[in-house]
Amino acid sequence: MPVALTNITRSLLTISLVVLLATLPLSSGSAYRVLGQLEEAYEVMIDDVRFPANADGVVVFRPCDGCAQLSLRVIEDTTYQIDGFDLDYADFSQAIEAVRNESNVGEALGISIFFDIERQRVNRILVNRFPVD
Repeated sequence: MPVALTNITRSLLTISLVVLLATLPLSSGSAYRVLGQLEEAYEVMIDDVRFPANADGVVVFRPCDGCAQLSLRVIEDTTYQIDGFDLDYADFSQAIEAVRNESNVGEALGISIFFDIERQRVNRILVNRFPVD
């Protein structure tokens, strides 16, 4: 009798393993999801950007030499950052004027403009300093 139970147990374990392995791809397949790109960014130099006059304005820039100007709307939820520090629009606007007037040899200011692809609205604007030769 113990031998018969062992054979039955082995058969049940084998069947369970086969069923588990057969259904594994089905469970992972239902979790598969295609992620869409929600945001794009342009990286330009500060001299190539005209910042909005107010928090509900438009940022205008040339994405490349010879390219036509682009205009993207900023909204109340747009965030602003300079050198890693978050600023509200009023402080950002003042800081931009200040950094434009600085003349630091060996340093340039790059602007990253991240925007919502579908709505064509600016999500955030980042200003970073980087060394140049």
